[in-house]
Amino acid sequence: MLDSLLSYKLLVVWKTSDSINLLQKYRHCIFAKYPFGILREEHLDLIKKAHRICIIKPGDVFIFSAAGAHQATSICPNKELSISAYESYITCVPEHVLQFLQTGNRAYHHIGFIMDKKGILDIKDDILEQIERIFFLRKTLSLTMQILFERTLNTLMTNCLFFKKHLTKKIIMKCNRSKCYKC
Repeated sequence: MLDSLLSYKLLVVWKTSDSINLLQKYRHCIFAKYPFGILREEHLDLIKKAHRICIIKPGDVFIFSAAGAHQATSICPNKELSISAYESYITCVPEHVLQFLQTGNRAYHHIGFIMDKKGILDIKDDILEQIERIFFLRKTLSLTMQILFERTLNTLMTNCLFFKKHLTKKIIMKCNRSKCYKC
């Protein structure tokens, strides 16, 4: 999630499937005219292959997958200060959860941008804590959020041994303690 606070942003996003090859040759390149970056004919061809190109206005908040190659460039007239905030964010949409579960997969991410195993495990532990917090409050959620929460749990347990092992154990323990028989 990126929040453009004080400037316009030009955001270019490529499909995840195109990202490894793109990043192999152009990682850390900024496609912009000199002196801000490099911009040759070959770069223009790559920009033409972008999945989305967006202009983000000050105050806009938007969500995009940072799993693939992307470039966010500030557009500041008169050399004004540009401020943005970036936050890692996973929604309860099953496709987003599945994409998160590919974190660390070398077939899915460029080797120069793969999170280490400890970092991934830390995030998974944080997710477990959040699920525990939500689990008994789930009946107070809107029906749509309850369905998304259940789909998220199912997606995690079906597609990841870590979550299958830990969620099953934690949910059963919590249900037994609270005499919850509807889990």
